[in-house]
Amino acid sequence: MNSNSQLVYSTASGSICPKCQKPKMDCNCTKRETTQGDGIIQIQKSTKGRKGKTVTLISGIQEDETTLKNLAKTLKQLCGSGGSMNDGTILIQGEHCTKIKVYFEQKGYKVKD
Repeated sequence: MNSNSQLVYSTASGSICPKCQKPKMDCNCTKRETTQGDGIIQIQKSTKGRKGKTVTLISGIQEDETTLKNLAKTLKQLCGSGGSMNDGTILIQGEHCTKIKVYFEQKGYKVKD
């Protein structure tokens, strides 16, 4: 084995974190990192790939994963709708762009829709 090579996958534990060399399930590196964003929150509606159903996408939030999950929960409660989080993007079921924009503007964030 070369001294520059790293283990990236193990049949016993699955994917390996490139930073700490632990299985991704046990890794804390990515949980502490903030998501990528430019500081301007982007809100948009989308139906692409959802069989015509509308969702509101919120991206560009520079927070850690735990804060994003809590924020997603708050937004779902605000809109009275379901939703999820995927790769730093919050998805809220239905078209709630104006409600979400007002929420973030009241919190002092820059918002682009």
